[in-house]
Amino acid sequence: MTYRLAVTAALVVMLLVVFPPFHVHRIDSHGGGVANDHAASVDVASNAARFWDMTLMSQQVHPTDWLVLIKALQENPGQGSGPYGRRPAIGGPWFYLLSGEARVASIDARGLWLDGGAGLGDWHVLLQTGPIFGSALRDATGLLRLEDFSSFDFNELGAQLNRLSETRVGTGLRHDARVGSQLDFVAAGRLDSMSGEGRTLLLAPIRVTLK
Repeated sequence: MTYRLAVTAALVVMLLVVFPPFHVHRIDSHGGGVANDHAASVDVASNAARFWDMTLMSQQVHPTDWLVLIKALQENPGQGSGPYGRRPAIGGPWFYLLSGEARVASIDARGLWLDGGAGLGDWHVLLQTGPIFGSALRDATGLLRLEDFSSFDFNELGAQLNRLSETRVGTGLRHDARVGSQLDFVAAGRLDSMSGEGRTLLLAPIRVTLK
């Protein structure tokens, strides 16, 4: 009996050595894990803030007048985007960097609907206050390129820029804008693919001045 117990104990010890119930891994600056994921997300947020402050808010970029774009799209829906927009992917959406003057025609949970006078025709233009989705702020200038980032960081960069628009601009607009307010704006835009015939322009605000 004692011999059998000794053999059994020896077998158990050998199994534990070969197949340990847990493993110990060293966590250092070169490993993955939560700490590095957090550092990466902070770095993307810093890049987004830097791009916002040093590029989008600077004279480095030159927006197109929004009514010029809309007139071009009215005259030639298939080709009007070409001179005024950027299309990062073949078959993907066009993005525009736009500026202009407008009157606030109405306000809802999505933002401010703008009146540009007779030049709008049957078009609708929404200056969004949030939530903002898509990549117009990231892609409208053409100055941020996928090859300079991982795909995850590039997507996160777009999301961080959207959050900056919501917090730095959208919050103030929700508080201060009124129907009838006059404003000047610079914004990144895209056509709303969900609006049926595609005559709704969504604008993610960069700078807005209420008069």
